[in-house]
Amino acid sequence: MRISQHVLIMTLMLSLVGAAPVVAAYDYPLRDAYAATIVGTPNEFKAELPEVKHVKELELTVFPEREVPEIFWYDKTLKYSLAYQKGEAPLIFVIAGTGASHKSSKMQLLQKAFYQAGYHVVSLSSPTHPNFIVSASESGLPGLMHEDARDLYRVMELISKKLQKRLDISTYALTGYSLGAANAAFVSKLDEARQLFAFEKVLLINPPVSLLNSVTKLDNMLVDNLGVENVGQVLGRTFEAFSDTYQQGDFIGFNDFLYQVYKDKQPKREGMASLIGFSFRVSLVNMIFTSDVVTRHGYIVPKNRTLSRSDQITDYAKVAFRISYEEYFDEFFRPYFAARGITASREELVTQLSLKVLEPYLRQSDKIGVLTNADDLILTPDEVEYLKQVFGDRATIFPWGGHMGNLAYPDTLESVTGFFTN
Repeated sequence: MRISQHVLIMTLMLSLVGAAPVVAAYDYPLRDAYAATIVGTPNEFKAELPEVKHVKELELTVFPEREVPEIFWYDKTLKYSLAYQKGEAPLIFVIAGTGASHKSSKMQLLQKAFYQAGYHVVSLSSPTHPNFIVSASESGLPGLMHEDARDLYRVMELISKKLQKRLDISTYALTGYSLGAANAAFVSKLDEARQLFAFEKVLLINPPVSLLNSVTKLDNMLVDNLGVENVGQVLGRTFEAFSDTYQQGDFIGFNDFLYQVYKDKQPKREGMASLIGFSFRVSLVNMIFTSDVVTRHGYIVPKNRTLSRSDQITDYAKVAFRISYEEYFDEFFRPYFAARGITASREELVTQLSLKVLEPYLRQSDKIGVLTNADDLILTPDEVEYLKQVFGDRATIFPWGGHMGNLAYPDTLESVTGFFTN
């Protein structure tokens, strides 16, 4: 990350200085959900994990005949990672969260944890990541959970066919975090019918219950704290400074820097909420722009405009930054799928983007568990209770940790890998 990016973040946080207590709980150091979500787990509290000895960055051609827009020439193949054991081992697929790549910091953390636990590990980008949208999404517009599951399943099948020639695989498992956790639930349900993998265990890490509810909460963190009239102006100014970072799909990746700012200046909750909302809006911009170009829908880029690899996209990105998730949902997402014959009402479509549509399966399937935090920012208290009721003793709920903030903490990682190994 460039120095200017550090300075930009510091300036934003210092401008919102105030009191916010840090209280230890089960020794995880950040009790405030906003601080935990931003900072994650500081170095001195992280689980110690060995480096992965055997890891490869690989590529997969999913649709050989697909013509890729010139501006996405580098995304014709799907990129993914493989960490492999010497000898027989189970294989686990790990799905990244909203907008995140297979190489994001959380994905690398989970790769190390499962590798240490004795697994072959295949790390997959989120279906909402540009590389996946361009190379592996059949529709070109992610977000419809059943279709995303089919896209992921297709990728997993192609990868497993390749790996079976090289690796000794005993069984299969599946996990994902945040949106990737919801994806994992739908993939697991699909596998019940197709039985290509017969996953032994499936763990949902910090999943949303309702996708629309969760992303609206994240989006509102930005709008509520900056004001509707300021969002476009602020985001337009910061777009170029973050252009390198957001393409990696892991905006909040410099946790220790933010932790130092948090300790020294104790920023107000509004400032932390703005950062979290900004992180989500960056992922949304990536997804909207990529899908609009791939589908030629004309939402941002005119239908008759063909972008070359040398074209500047800053003006399009500035427009996309002003679009909330609900606007995108009503103005792009619903009309696009309605034109393809999916004529569900808004309410019915919202239900399809929720774990509740899988509730009977999630209640009765002993192999599926959930791990989350009671103060997860993408959940309401009622939704936390819903997860407890649906999963029963297959639910692990930590008292705090925000959204994914405590993932690198030893207790959390032990619970994650222990679900599969015990």
